[in-house]
Amino acid sequence: MLLKKIILCGFLALGLTACVEPPPSEMKVIQVTDYDFSHNDNHAVTVYFGHTGGDHYTVTLLRDEIKEGVFIESSAKNAPNLVFDASWAGEYYVQSAKHDTHSSLKILELNSEAKVAKFEVAARLVNPKQKNDYISLEKTTITVQGQQFDNLTKSF
Repeated sequence: MLLKKIILCGFLALGLTACVEPPPSEMKVIQVTDYDFSHNDNHAVTVYFGHTGGDHYTVTLLRDEIKEGVFIESSAKNAPNLVFDASWAGEYYVQSAKHDTHSSLKILELNSEAKVAKFEVAARLVNPKQKNDYISLEKTTITVQGQQFDNLTKSF
């Protein structure tokens, strides 16, 4: 009887840990846009990243700024070359000039031979419908690779 309880507890623990969201450091790139669009009259690209199940962040930056070592920081939406937002738990979050919001992006690596790019991202965004509802993303590294890397570095 004791052995059955131990085995049952083991399966329950395994089942519960399988339902836990991965930590921010394990966020995956969902998609990188592969079409031409403009932001502030410049070619731009959007990277969607997050967890499986629909919760995700998006970051849009200018294509000519995709270079290793580039660092872009926006406080209260003061950097027009960086757009950060999120769709999380059915709510939408944005940067705001009227609220304590910020975002940053640093390109840590851009390796054309290996088709790998690594970004360090962070953000604090506000729900425009509920002014005291914020979502925060602590510094997280995301990796763009393979076809998504080609989409990221595509020239138009």
